[in-house]
Amino acid sequence: MTRTLKTLFLHLLLIALASTILFLAIHFLLKWYTRYGVAIPVPPLTGRTLNQAQQQIEALHLKLVIIDSLYVDSLIHQPPRILEQNPAPPDSVKPGRPIYVRISRMHPPSIPLPEILDMPLRIARLRLKHQGFTIAHLQFQPYHSDSIVLAVLWKGKKIPPQTPIPSGSALTLVVGVRTGAVVRIPSYKGYSLAQAIHTIQSDSLEPGLILHAHHMNELTIHDSTKWFVHKQFPEPGRWVEPGTPIDLYVDSFPPSDTLPSPDTISGF
Repeated sequence: MTRTLKTLFLHLLLIALASTILFLAIHFLLKWYTRYGVAIPVPPLTGRTLNQAQQQIEALHLKLVIIDSLYVDSLIHQPPRILEQNPAPPDSVKPGRPIYVRISRMHPPSIPLPEILDMPLRIARLRLKHQGFTIAHLQFQPYHSDSIVLAVLWKGKKIPPQTPIPSGSALTLVVGVRTGAVVRIPSYKGYSLAQAIHTIQSDSLEPGLILHAHHMNELTIHDSTKWFVHKQFPEPGRWVEPGTPIDLYVDSFPPSDTLPSPDTISGF
């Protein structure tokens, strides 16, 4: 073998050796960088508080990324909780990868109070309900027209239109009625408590005490759709001034002798 061939063969051998070393170095470097073969099962986070989820994720060497926050009425004023996650069990991910979550808000979003001044009460009620507000009380004062909204109160103070207030806030409406106007009390027997309260306010009256129909004790009720009016005071048929409170006597089952009319139910 000539000297030239030996030199060529040596160069080719060195090139092959260098290529092999480079390939192996890149291969192992990529496995180390991508953590090939290492997978961490994604833990269930839905329902946990944000702090609990963060502690759990950090212990697994993962990352928690909040992508959105949503208002959930049942979680108001509670620590933020995980509502959704991606990825979710039974997926697995590599160390250091992010887990994207949506969490609940501690406070409801603020919404501008709609324009309802000088509107009929019925229309104002619909607009407020559409925006997520509730009507806690009605106050009546003399006016040249009936059932016209004159002012909106929140926490005892007048609120001008377009003022941002928390969604779901309970408002008091000041409603104008003609001097000397009277209202004939209808019967609310057989209505659900929710229907009765809504209809009482629509009739320019005020919900009074909520009492148990048999034990006569005052009740604190969280779901007014599951209680039914058995009797009321003042009795149906009496003529009273607008804003008169109507006490309702309720129980967890409807009275057997009276049911609400289909028109009333469909119109609620």
